[in-house]
Amino acid sequence: MQRLTTTSFGRRQVTAAQLEAVARLDRPAPVASMDKWELLTQLTAARESYELSDRTLRVLAVLLGVRRERELIDGSSLIVYASNATLCERAHGMPESTLRRHLAALVACGLIARHDSPNGKRYQRRDASGSVVRAYGFDLRPLLLRAGEIAHHARAAEIRALLADEDGRWRIVRSELRDMKKRFADERRTHIEGPDAVVEYAAEDYIIKEDVYGTYTNGTPVEAYRGAGRPEAMFMLERMM
Repeated sequence: MQRLTTTSFGRRQVTAAQLEAVARLDRPAPVASMDKWELLTQLTAARESYELSDRTLRVLAVLLGVRRERELIDGSSLIVYASNATLCERAHGMPESTLRRHLAALVACGLIARHDSPNGKRYQRRDASGSVVRAYGFDLRPLLLRAGEIAHHARAAEIRALLADEDGRWRIVRSELRDMKKRFADERRTHIEGPDAVVEYAAEDYIIKEDVYGTYTNGTPVEAYRGAGRPEAMFMLERMM
């Protein structure tokens, strides 16, 4: 499908950010396809990074729900051409002025892009075979282009939420210990009762106690530092740390 417009219809101002977003649409997507509801879930978790409100996310959910396909596939028609009346109805009677404000917020964040027709209407044209050859409306392809970024922010938000309380921090420690037990199988150092067990932890539980013998001497365990003795010296120093 050929892109025909890069500016907004009517009196809306065109900003440098919008032009950059339009130019980004010509780049290849990092993922070939993405489940739209999974993407929305990740974006909901990362909403603070994009300064999105719950109503803005609801409008995005309406745009995604208009498409029948569950997958957002790069190369297919990802333009939503439903009218404002239809979108307001699907948003449970949201006022059109509110709808327009949240659509503008999604465009400003670069999560969707406007693709306006010459007369400002949203519609699509199909050829004799039924393939979409021209469509005007809101382009959802920026979501595919930023899927990796959205997943990264969602994971960061999840970690911040876990670290916000003490129980969350211990869940991270418990997860790391289970991973260590699985990888190294060292029962002497890693002891977990079970994935659902409630275990009381203390800081002393993570201090490894070993019997160590040391020797105090004024002799330096190194040879010629710049020569062949450097590996032996580094080995001894690391063992003594």
